[in-house]
Amino acid sequence: MSSLFDIGKSGLQSYRQSLAVTGQNIANINTDGYKRREANLEEITASQGGITGIANQSGLGVRIEAIRRSFDAYLVDRNRSANSYFEAESSFLNKLKELEDMMLPTDSNLGIVMGRFFNSLQEVAASPGDVAPRTVAIEMGDLMANTFKSTAQVVEDVKEGIFKQADIDISSINTLSNELANINKKLLAASGSSNNSLLDNRDVVINEISRLIEVTTELDTRGTATVRLGKSQNGPILVTNTINNRMSVEENLGSLSFSIFSGGKNTPTSQIVNGSLRGLSDSYRMSHTTLADLDEMAFVFSNTLNAQHNEGLDLKGLKGANLFISKGFELSQGMANLGTFSAELEILDIQKVIPTNITIRYDSQNEVWNAFDEIGTNLGSGTNSINLSGMRINFSGSPRNGDELFVLPSEGYAKNLEFSLKSGDQIAAAASNLVFSDIKNNSNVELIIEKTTPTQNTLNVIEKVLSNSMSSVGASNFVRNGAIAYIPANSSATEIVSLTQQAQLTFSIPEQELKNSSSLKVSIDGGATHIFDISYATNMPGEAGSWKDIEEISDRLNSGTIKNNTNQTLQSLGIQASGKGGNLTLSLASGAFNSDQNLQLFSSSIGNTRASIKSRTTASDLQIFTKEGRHLAGSPLSNDEIAEFLTLGNGFNKGATYRGDYLNSLDGIGYRGMSIERNSINSDQTISIGGDGSSSQIVVGTTLLPFSPTNDWSMKLPGSKELKIPAGSSAKYTSELITDNLSQTGINATANTRIELFHEGSGGTVKFKLGAKSNEYAEIEAVVSSTSLTSLAEKINQYIPKTGVTATVSSSNGRIILESENGEDIKLYNFDFDNKSGKTISTRLTDRFSKPLGNEVLLGSTTGGTAGVAKFAMSGSFTNDQTAVFVLEGSTFTYTANGSETAAQARDRLLTNPGSGEFQGTNGETIKEISSGILQVSNKDGKQLFKIESDGTTTGLKVTESNPDGTFAVSGLGGNVPPNTVTSITTSVAGTDLDAARYCGELLLRSSSAFTAEIAGVNKNSSEDKRFGGLATIKSTTTGEKSSITFNSIDGVDTNSSDPNGLDAVAAAGSFSLSLPTTGTGSSISSTVYTKNIATPTPENIAKAILKDIRSKGTVASLSGISAIGGQLGVSKFSMSGSFTNDQTAVFSIEGSTFTYSAGGNETAAQARDRLLTNPGAGEFQGSNGEIIEVISAGRLKVSDKTGKSLFTIESDGTTTGLKFTEFSADGSFGITNLSGNVPPNNLTTLTSPIAMTLPDQGDNVSITYEDKIYQLTVFYQNPETKENPEIMVSGGEKGRISAFYDQDGRLQIAATQGTISGDQIQISSTTRVAGNEDAAKRFGLRTNVTFPTRTLSGSSITLSSTGSDYPKTLATTLNGVSINVILSFDGTNYSLNSSNTALSAVFSDTLSGTTTNASNKILLRTSSNSGDLVLPTDTSTENLGFKILDYKIELSGSNLDVISKKDQVLQVSASGTSIAENRIKLSNLPNEDLIVLLTGTGSRKLAANYDLIPQNSFVPEEDFTVKIMDDQSTQIEIFDKNSGHSIATRILDGSRATEAIGQKLQLTGKASKDDQFFISPNKNSAGDARNLDAILAKQNSDAYAAGSGTFQEIFAQIVSKVGSNVNAANLSKDAAEAQKNATAEAEAQFSGVSLDTEAANLIEQQQAYQASARILQTARELFDTLLQSV
Repeated sequence: MSSLFDIGKSGLQSYRQSLAVTGQNIANINTDGYKRREANLEEITASQGGITGIANQSGLGVRIEAIRRSFDAYLVDRNRSANSYFEAESSFLNKLKELEDMMLPTDSNLGIVMGRFFNSLQEVAASPGDVAPRTVAIEMGDLMANTFKSTAQVVEDVKEGIFKQADIDISSINTLSNELANINKKLLAASGSSNNSLLDNRDVVINEISRLIEVTTELDTRGTATVRLGKSQNGPILVTNTINNRMSVEENLGSLSFSIFSGGKNTPTSQIVNGSLRGLSDSYRMSHTTLADLDEMAFVFSNTLNAQHNEGLDLKGLKGANLFISKGFELSQGMANLGTFSAELEILDIQKVIPTNITIRYDSQNEVWNAFDEIGTNLGSGTNSINLSGMRINFSGSPRNGDELFVLPSEGYAKNLEFSLKSGDQIAAAASNLVFSDIKNNSNVELIIEKTTPTQNTLNVIEKVLSNSMSSVGASNFVRNGAIAYIPANSSATEIVSLTQQAQLTFSIPEQELKNSSSLKVSIDGGATHIFDISYATNMPGEAGSWKDIEEISDRLNSGTIKNNTNQTLQSLGIQASGKGGNLTLSLASGAFNSDQNLQLFSSSIGNTRASIKSRTTASDLQIFTKEGRHLAGSPLSNDEIAEFLTLGNGFNKGATYRGDYLNSLDGIGYRGMSIERNSINSDQTISIGGDGSSSQIVVGTTLLPFSPTNDWSMKLPGSKELKIPAGSSAKYTSELITDNLSQTGINATANTRIELFHEGSGGTVKFKLGAKSNEYAEIEAVVSSTSLTSLAEKINQYIPKTGVTATVSSSNGRIILESENGEDIKLYNFDFDNKSGKTISTRLTDRFSKPLGNEVLLGSTTGGTAGVAKFAMSGSFTNDQTAVFVLEGSTFTYTANGSETAAQARDRLLTNPGSGEFQGTNGETIKEISSGILQVSNKDGKQLFKIESDGTTTGLKVTESNPDGTFAVSGLGGNVPPNTVTSITTSVAGTDLDAARYCGELLLRSSSAFTAEIAGVNKNSSEDKRFGGLATIKSTTTGEKSSITFNSIDGVDTNSSDPNGLDAVAAAGSFSLSLPTTGTGSSISSTVYTKNIATPTPENIAKAILKDIRSKGTVASLSGISAIGGQLGVSKFSMSGSFTNDQTAVFSIEGSTFTYSAGGNETAAQARDRLLTNPGAGEFQGSNGEIIEVISAGRLKVSDKTGKSLFTIESDGTTTGLKFTEFSADGSFGITNLSGNVPPNNLTTLTSPIAMTLPDQGDNVSITYEDKIYQLTVFYQNPETKENPEIMVSGGEKGRISAFYDQDGRLQIAATQGTISGDQIQISSTTRVAGNEDAAKRFGLRTNVTFPTRTLSGSSITLSSTGSDYPKTLATTLNGVSINVILSFDGTNYSLNSSNTALSAVFSDTLSGTTTNASNKILLRTSSNSGDLVLPTDTSTENLGFKILDYKIELSGSNLDVISKKDQVLQVSASGTSIAENRIKLSNLPNEDLIVLLTGTGSRKLAANYDLIPQNSFVPEEDFTVKIMDDQSTQIEIFDKNSGHSIATRILDGSRATEAIGQKLQLTGKASKDDQFFISPNKNSAGDARNLDAILAKQNSDAYAAGSGTFQEIFAQIVSKVGSNVNAANLSKDAAEAQKNATAEAEAQFSGVSLDTEAANLIEQQQAYQASARILQTARELFDTLLQSV
């Protein structure tokens, strides 16, 4: 019975719950996310029976097994995916529609405004001079720019809206994912079955997430969800268990970049495949693409119009400015970059920039950056920079493999666009060029020009081929001849060198051989074999181990640490090593290595490695050309070479024609005014002739101007036809004929006419007629003095425009150089000097270095006879004041000896030092040295009488009369030591005054290579001329008395260098020499220096080294002050002693005052001493007379009296308790007494120190003069108060030339740090040069009113003879014009010096006295600085006594060495150099043409370079050109640069009489006549001209980007239509997505949704079951009641 009750009860309970579930379903039919519940019933079975019974087979009733949700994961996931896809397409479509709505055509869209803008420009073109249309055009330009900006802003706003919406969606995802994590937490915390409500909430949250972003979901048994991004199960986890990873979004290169924070970092993800976020991402990308298209259009539009506008001229005649300006060119690094680097963008030519985006990626394996365009095409690569079209990217830092950089040229261009013109007159309507015909043309043909697009250069720019580093080991090697690169037009400067390939040994050392290395064997061809011990044990004694890198051995070889078996270093053998890893390279400075590999060994204990041997190769020929074939620098080419190299493949323009007339400019100014320097180890080859084919010459005449001496002659150069030179041709005309007709030979022909004019002591009025360039003559009249021709030069220069003759005065004003620079004959006639007084002016032809080219011609002299010549000899030996007498031309001349002299010494002294009293005539004759060893004697009126010079023997004299008058003889030989051996030749002739002359100049044929010229049927070979083209450049002043030498050494090339990878090495091989000829009878001076001995062999340092070497051979000057010791400086010391308690004292007296120290507590002696020095407060340390005590530096006190006068200083004496007192005033009475107090000081010591009383104050200065330079000496002290340790700083003049110091005796000592060959001495600068310097000299102790410093001239070291017969020796000098002889004698033991005048003392350097026993010595000459100039002769005798004197000054001037004649004589110095840089070309001020670098000949093909290319936005002015018709058929034209007259291009016209050149299409309107000319010139008057604006207007209807791209307006329409087509496509995609979404939603709803019909049926069924269960209970009760009743 109980079971029936239980069954009924269980049924009642179960169906009650089922009814509740059904009711819940019905109640939540409209609840979002609610899944239909089902109550699952199960039978309650009976238990198993036992032994005595069986189980109840009827069961025990029913129960609710579970209330389940109607959930199908597949249907749910499918529905979520469909929803995500729909949301993606829907959001994409909505944003595109928004973009389309913004850009749909209106009355003022971009295309319409663009049309209005061009219409406004059309109005200006119609009336270019009117202001009104220009004003309207400016307003329309502003509107154009603003429309671009507003259109871009619209798209930008859409982009920003999309980004903001994406950011909101990301925030929603982060909120939802956090909520889902919380639901997971609750599900994990629930006991038993999961809460269906929580599961519904879970699914609702996941559904919301999937609307925003597609996800995949994994559910565990407890219902917790793991959510991943994307469609696969491998996407990043968004939520797992109780953890949610937050998402973020940012903009990156036109896309939305999504990241998820996981593992402590933000990780980018690409799993945004659907959901509204994907739609936003796609629409953002589409908006960005639209904006990029708009930016690109703005970029091209503005730059296209700007480029054309820049070609025109505005109303003010200025070049057109940019119409539009904007910002662009953004650089952006990749988000995933791991390296640290920076990049800089450099715009080279914005017109060449392609506006599409570029990706640059780093390749660490090859250590190179590679640039790619948008479709992956490689655009270029580089290590530190990449050159792209129109721009360069420079890199620095440490990138990692795969790091990316994005270049966005047009980014933001539209939104930042501005119209830059502010007023209508800035519109450049006019064309920049005008074309007009020469009025002399014989035809009416016109020339029409049209600008063409420049052709792309097929060669690499030089910076892509040659490193911008003048380094021999960084040089580039080329495998073949031909063009290697081009130098861009208008580059600032370029220097290129062609290098020798030195002989090399190259070893590849295996690692084990390196570790066990033992020796290196090297053999030089023709020399010894050298073995170097390179074992580790030998070179690293006491250390265990082995070499780690061959670089360790290489460094030790180069430093000389490792020497060979004969103790020589590698570099002493001229070898440089380079090593790295297993690579070892040895280079030989000169010569070759032995070719036997067995003699070139790297040996180890386990084997030997033989070297690879490379032979020495000379440098290749280096050539510079224009693209039109103009040869600018290099060596001449043969016809075969011209045909081989002047090709399109080598970068030459079509139609290029070879011309060599601009090859290697003579004066450094070359083609079109550019600067060209060419230097080579082989100087240029020259042939010097005259315009007549023979030589330069002077043709003299009387009364009438002589005719030209030139007759008909011919010339033929290598590879040329014969050239006929007509009679009467000047050097100028001949050089022009050669240039015009033989330019293909590459042999340069230049002409120059120079005349040197000088006179000897004649003053008066000079008159003559002068002409050169035409038959016009200038009347010249000037009054000259006996010493200056300046007035004559000034007069001549007033007529330069008329005569073409310039006059330059020498430094002494005594000479003039007349010059016709282009080589015209200089014609001079009607010469008169003081009304035919017989006074003359000497003239002679010179070359361009002022070197005489022939004999002198005396204008004003008498012609018609042969000059008389007489010779005689000095004889015997002279003692002091003995004479030699002879009579010439009626005057008696007397030579007076100055000391003991041989006949030879007397002769030399007469010629080199004709001082007053030494050689003079009886009638007031003037005697002047006119050149080294030649005297000119003139009468007192200045008329030249005769010259005296050596006759070629040791004692002989030759006398030549200046005016052949038929009465010339030497007579009356007498005196104490009469001359003898007279020889006379005289010819009596009658003559007339010479008053006319034609000076025919020099024609110089020059080439960098040897050549032969056939001149007038005779072959003449060229010769090397070291003045041209060598590595040492000599530039002389016009008058020749100063030469400036540049030593063209190159640091980095002429140095020992090693490649860091061990693959190359260069041994320093340069040398430079300078030779100075003697100016007397002594020897010349020369110097050679080697670059291997100079750390940094720049031209300046080479010059310094040569200067130092030459000076070391000269005399050393010094100056010694007069100030002696002025007093004794008192110094006292004592120590604090004992220990102090509070207020205890230490007392002492100094200089009449008592000083007391009071302790401030318990103090040791050391503490008291330190406290006294560091804290002299009131009451702690004070004097009895109100003394002032102050700290003047750390631990140093100054004590002054109450008036402020400094008394003494107190400081530590260096011990722990001691004090040192030093007085300020050196009065000799300084001492410390009365050591007392509670704790008296002790250990008193009193000293004195001598000091100079006259030391100047701190910062005071004095000036001295040396070699005509002023040096300022400024004094500084360690302690300005006590004037301790004075130091002299020297400034001015030549740096480091002078040193100065105060010696221990207080005298100022001044000395030249190096010698001098000029014999100059140091002087106190005069007050006329430095105001107040006399007083300054007194303050410095250099002089007083009556006493002056001592000058010393120290000779060089000499070794004196011990042979008595060699003595006495005389050093003949003059001091202030007075002859003084220093006699050197030897008595067998002692050498003695005696001066004939006490004003000059001579001493030996070892004894500083006039006697010594030491044969190795120096002679010092001492004089007072006020005694006048000390002059030593430039003869052998003086030189033998250690005084090498030449009449030169030599000094450093910047990086040059200047040699200057002290006597205004023409210098003939020589200089040379060698280098591995065999050929060097340096260019600057380059023309507006690209230049081609070409290699020819046999050689190493090894180049290095420095260059400074065209600066950004450099302004290139319009150029003047002349187009000339060259033939009768009017088919050949020549284009000339109008300013320089140089030929730029040669062209053959096509059938339509057109061609292209100089960036223009040139079109003749018909057949022109030969020699017709047309001029292309800058437009100077732009009003009324609209040709440039017409060209701008043509851009409206032409393809904007490329052929077929469409116009700008069409391109904008394409941009808008692209958005529209995308909207249409998105509509279709959205409709499809929506259908898919509805289908999946229906399928899921059918399975898990609530159906009222189903639930109503369930309700009835469950109600009936419930009622039936109740009936069971009722039946059971009735049965139970019956049972009870029955009982």
